[in-house]
Amino acid sequence: MYKKLTIFQILFLTVFIVATSLFATDEEANIETDKANTALKNKKYRDAAAYYMAAKLYADSPDLKLEALKKAAYCYDKANLKYKEFLCLQELITGFSDQIEFDSVIKKEFELANDFTSGHRDVKLSWLPWIKGKNKSIEIYETILKQAPFAKFAAPLKLRLGRVYLEDGKHVKALDMFRRIIKEHPEAEECKFARFELANALVQLSEKAGDGDGAYAREAEENLIELMKKYPNSSETKWLQQAKKDTNKVRAKRLYDIAEFYQSRKNDEAASRYYNDLLARYPSSFYAKKAKKYFKKADPNYTPPPYVQKQQIDYPITELKAEPKVILVAPQASGGKWLLPVEDLDLDGQYAENEFQSKREAEKLTTITAKQERERIIEAKLAEKKREVKNMKKVEVKPETEEERIDKIIKESCEIIEQTESESESVDNQTESDNKHLKEKKKDDSANSFETDYEIIHESTEHIEDIH
Repeated sequence: MYKKLTIFQILFLTVFIVATSLFATDEEANIETDKANTALKNKKYRDAAAYYMAAKLYADSPDLKLEALKKAAYCYDKANLKYKEFLCLQELITGFSDQIEFDSVIKKEFELANDFTSGHRDVKLSWLPWIKGKNKSIEIYETILKQAPFAKFAAPLKLRLGRVYLEDGKHVKALDMFRRIIKEHPEAEECKFARFELANALVQLSEKAGDGDGAYAREAEENLIELMKKYPNSSETKWLQQAKKDTNKVRAKRLYDIAEFYQSRKNDEAASRYYNDLLARYPSSFYAKKAKKYFKKADPNYTPPPYVQKQQIDYPITELKAEPKVILVAPQASGGKWLLPVEDLDLDGQYAENEFQSKREAEKLTTITAKQERERIIEAKLAEKKREVKNMKKVEVKPETEEERIDKIIKESCEIIEQTESESESVDNQTESDNKHLKEKKKDDSANSFETDYEIIHESTEHIEDIH
């Protein structure tokens, strides 16, 4: 029995290893490299890989580290230790991404993950070959997706990862991955298989006790109907039909269980609603017969109404606005390192200059438009004035006769009389006050004004008689 190491001993060993590596030189790295080359000639790949990794740790030169990692990955591949090979490839990507062929390394990692999916497991100890490690496919697939989400093999990678999730019992992640394939790769061949895998997973989940609200069963039925329409002549048609029957059975049972629960609680209104829904949606199911018995007790002539499916609302699709900044295209000759679009930081100020020029042009157009509008309004007003002058010239002005002039004076006199009478009435009815002096004064003023007006009228009348 080995004694357990204390915390102090572990710390001491850690400090010793780190200190040894810090004071290591390229000479020690070359010594380890010579040992590794000797083991490689003797086809002792596991030992050679260990020596190369030690050389990588001792080396100060980046070139020595890079070469040691490449050879260690090669030896692990020959030793059939695929997970350790993956770890070496990851160090190459994270530490030497500008000195390797990125596409080739990512593709190699994808092949390693596929080997684990096919059943490969690393042997932990060479002298105990029956003791093997775990399945590392999920870890490798997820790492590749993070580093190269737009790789050429992204669709098959996601499909395989979704299947591995299902086998590992991670159903939610599997469903998300299948939905992601359908959304991101609609034209790929894997999209069809992703649809079937999604429907199959939903059918299986709907049959389990975890589908309390029936969401899985509902989505499974929708996907199965869509698959039947999309692939009517598919070899999986029989499976689709059987899966739809199983899903309908699950949904019918769910409705029956809810109705039975409300019936046991003596809530007949809610129970009738669920029984009725069951008969309308799944009239040929086993549970529909039980629902009919419930209604025949109350009404022997009862017939369930036909089921009316809700219409899906098609919302209008609006186009997204263009990006405010220029997006640089990934360089073609970058070896696949730059897999994501890079935002232009406008370090040379070209974007700002272009934006300024476009604003000036827009302001010029606005000024020209406003000036044209003012000129149009002025022209319209001038044209209107010209039309008025023309109309005035067309009207003939007749001279005023003596009788018309007399009638006009009489009319004006009558208007003056009416105006004075109304003013006198308004003065009399203005306000009644307790002060009698003020009241009498108002009456005298009104009388005087009336006499003055009467004199004016008398003079105008005499003037009229003189004219006659």
